[in-house]
Amino acid sequence: MKKEYKISFDHIKWLHTKTGVEEKVIFFNNQKLRLLKFHKGFEEKDWCSKGHFGCVLEGSLSIIFKKQKISFSKGDLICIDAGENSRHKVFLKKSELAILFLIENLPNCE
Repeated sequence: MKKEYKISFDHIKWLHTKTGVEEKVIFFNNQKLRLLKFHKGFEEKDWCSKGHFGCVLEGSLSIIFKKQKISFSKGDLICIDAGENSRHKVFLKKSELAILFLIENLPNCE
């Protein structure tokens, strides 16, 4: 079997996962690799307790945690531990748009 060294999102269609969000997903080595596009004014309704590691490729967004709100922009890395202590929500102003690349461990690998 040929080993893949290059992964391309170019041939994957954008999936509309919820209002204001599109994503492209690839599963690789027990991890979920996601290219996410958040549209202007997106606000996550539910808290997320999954861990994420990634980078903002374009635009800007804020992530709301229990006791703080942190703004991220192009080039910033996002490092969020899994668990209730790190639960979070994504929020974009009406003028903001963001594209992120995220790596997430699959549940049976954490």
